[in-house]
Amino acid sequence: MKKKIIAISAAIAILAIAVVGGSLAWFTSSAEVTNTFTVGNVSISLDEANVNKDGKKIPDGQPGVGRGDANSYHIVPGAVLDKDPTVWINAGSESCLVYVYIDNQLGGHATPDIDTVNWLAVSGYNGLYKYKDTVPAVPAAAEKTPLPAVFKTVTIAGEPLDNVTLGTLTNKQIVVKAYAIQSANIGELNTAQMAWAAMTTP
Repeated sequence: MKKKIIAISAAIAILAIAVVGGSLAWFTSSAEVTNTFTVGNVSISLDEANVNKDGKKIPDGQPGVGRGDANSYHIVPGAVLDKDPTVWINAGSESCLVYVYIDNQLGGHATPDIDTVNWLAVSGYNGLYKYKDTVPAVPAAAEKTPLPAVFKTVTIAGEPLDNVTLGTLTNKQIVVKAYAIQSANIGELNTAQMAWAAMTTP
């Protein structure tokens, strides 16, 4: 209210001066600065190559070729199965840090060949990996950009499995989750904690 009163008083004072000195011209000027704040956008997606009944990537040109978000595999001792979970940075996404969490429900019976050059294990967080670099922004008009696959194959242990063990592995999965967070002004430890919480919360 005080500011409004001061503004009205100033206007009256100027008007009074203009009436008394009618021949004078008053030069005025004004300026303002407007700051607009927006919330950044980080956008990712995750997929993998579709595979056939033998767990092999479907070759180009065959029905069913492409990428999806789920595959089914048969457990065969010693089998090497194609599975290439890939994180994509979508168009319009800002610079970010990217993490993946691998929930291997088959334990030692299935071993993914993690790309340890590009995906670094996060100390203290079992199954959590961080992409080695800060991922640059992708322009809104550009195509989405893939990161290197987290792994490309899963090897099933070579020893024969008894019926009891096979029963415990039925319908088990290797679930990969991805998480991205803007890279600007954020601490590494907090980022890892946030990634872990985000990806392990149902």
